[in-house]
Amino acid sequence: MSSGPARHGDAPDPVVARMMGADAVRAHGGPWSVLAAIAAVAVILDVGRFLPTIARMARPRWGWPKPSTRPDPISQVYGRYLGQELSLDIYLPRSGSSHQTPLVIFFHGGGWRMGNKKLIEPGVFRLLDHGFAVASVDYSLSSEAVWPEQGFQIKGAVRWLRAHATEFGFDPDAFFAFGGSAGGHLAAMLATTNGVARFEDARYGNMDVSSAIQRAVLWYAPTDLLLRARFSLLRLVFFDGHPRSPLSSCARLIGGAPARRRDIARDASPVHWARADTTVPCLLMHGTKDVVVPYEHSVAFAAKLDAIGVDHRFTVFDGYRHVDLRFNQAATMDDVIEFLRGDSQCSNARTSSSK
Repeated sequence: MSSGPARHGDAPDPVVARMMGADAVRAHGGPWSVLAAIAAVAVILDVGRFLPTIARMARPRWGWPKPSTRPDPISQVYGRYLGQELSLDIYLPRSGSSHQTPLVIFFHGGGWRMGNKKLIEPGVFRLLDHGFAVASVDYSLSSEAVWPEQGFQIKGAVRWLRAHATEFGFDPDAFFAFGGSAGGHLAAMLATTNGVARFEDARYGNMDVSSAIQRAVLWYAPTDLLLRARFSLLRLVFFDGHPRSPLSSCARLIGGAPARRRDIARDASPVHWARADTTVPCLLMHGTKDVVVPYEHSVAFAAKLDAIGVDHRFTVFDGYRHVDLRFNQAATMDDVIEFLRGDSQCSNARTSSSK
């Protein structure tokens, strides 16, 4: 059943370590820890501007595609909310598409309060070289709407894509969700609510089409909005160091501190929805030094999948932090591709790796 985590135990990359500033939070006591934490929060809250800078610095080492080689997307509107268009970008495989092209539906991170469909993990573009199409989806940020609107929207996006499968050459039986951080949360919601009517909303159209997905890839995803993990100032301010925090991204998503809005927090928690008949196989990947979304989220979610008998793989990366760029390395993406193709053995495995 369970074989222990996949651990990636190489030394932290100096570029990422300096930029994230997480070592400073742990290494110093007293006022220095507070100052370091505040600085790290400022960096994380500006992640939309921060990630492209790191990507430019790291590209020579890992060979990520240059921005100039990013393919041009096909932009489409899949719905509207309060008069504003909700859109998605479609990237077709480099070899061209056919009626059997598997589709990866990607959701960006940013704490549900920042980012857009252009904020795509660099490694995702590797999928285009392996016969996959990618659709990167916009959804309303927490400054524009609170839960469950985002749940309605992501289901609507999947229905729109399946309704247009013939037009773009997608295989309607090979739809996969992929996301990191807040995007991982949304992908996990899709993974655990197949056939659940709760999040099907006619305002987003195509109600005669299924919103089901077949597999999901979840990178450092928050899965239980009521989870009280190890204390960290970053978690307290940014995410969920304590469920009573009214300042967290989680609180902004559901309109108040999770501890005070427990019903909504549960409704927005993939671990709450996971059932044997509604949940698809999942690939979980999380770093042990994540100081934003606690590593315990993936531990708890994997335990739930194990308990209900849903196939999954849980890969633990020793020393990796939140939004760690090493997740995008070729070897990790090869694991993602193998999982999406169904070539890997899930068998409820929890493994460790040192890539």
